[in-house]
Amino acid sequence: MIATFVAAVAVFAAGLAVGRSLAGQRLRVLTALRAVRLGGTESEVGRPVVANARPTQRLRQAGRGVGRALSLGPLRRFAVASLRGSGLPLRPEEFLALCAAGLVGGWLVGTVFALSGFLRLLAIAAGLLATPLMVRRTCQQRTARISLQMGDMLMTLGNGLRAGHSLLQALHGAAGQASAPLGDELRRLLREIGAGIPVPEALTRMVERAANPDLELLVTAVLVQREVGGNLAEILDKISATIRARVAVQNHLRVVTAQSRLSGWVVGLLPIGVFGLTTLVAPQVEGVLVHDPLGHIVAIAAIVLEALGMLAIRRIVSIRY
Repeated sequence: MIATFVAAVAVFAAGLAVGRSLAGQRLRVLTALRAVRLGGTESEVGRPVVANARPTQRLRQAGRGVGRALSLGPLRRFAVASLRGSGLPLRPEEFLALCAAGLVGGWLVGTVFALSGFLRLLAIAAGLLATPLMVRRTCQQRTARISLQMGDMLMTLGNGLRAGHSLLQALHGAAGQASAPLGDELRRLLREIGAGIPVPEALTRMVERAANPDLELLVTAVLVQREVGGNLAEILDKISATIRARVAVQNHLRVVTAQSRLSGWVVGLLPIGVFGLTTLVAPQVEGVLVHDPLGHIVAIAAIVLEALGMLAIRRIVSIRY
């Protein structure tokens, strides 16, 4: 019953967020068209001109307050942060809708197959976390590919600068030779510059989209060189050597910590799997943990110790360099 209510609330909230986004876009388009038709700006057209404008202003303020209440601010910020650097063509509202759909799907699986309480809760949690985990995995893979491509791209960019080309000409050459995903980011950067966006702003936007520390290092060096001057080709060579060394160290660390990371997965998933199998074979075990006060204490202690073990292993294998 609680799972049904939570699923209904999640679907309702996601629908409100998507509907609010679509309605806001439609309202902006209609306001712009009205401004063009009346020969004024959007702010002038949207401003009330009648004498009794005070009730209209109050109604608009009330509408803005309702909109802020239904905007799902924390969830939207979480969606924006999750999608940053993933390269997926998803809006925050669509991301939240997929999370809600996964939650409902997990609940339907538990209901259709008549799973027990623990397995049904596990199915709901898996459905809810499926989209964020997939997006995070996509972001990690994309970031790793960009880092691998950075060394060759910087070499091409430095050679273009040594040949006497400007920064934009060198970027054109590097974008033509780089493959996705770095090539896509460079081509989008050049399109934005061609559309009239200043070079520093376009570079900053690229860093925000890619969310890659190596790319951020490159953009910082370019912006500093534009302010104080210097030999940019030399700077790019040093950055290329730094990035190549960092990628080599990262690959070595992944090999060294592979066994520890596997141990972390085993520590995290083995108790859940064992408890799920035990629930299928002997359902009375779950009843003891759910209804007996001593079972509550045992369950809470197991969850806390499980979380501490996974956190300890994660801190051990997460080496900063």
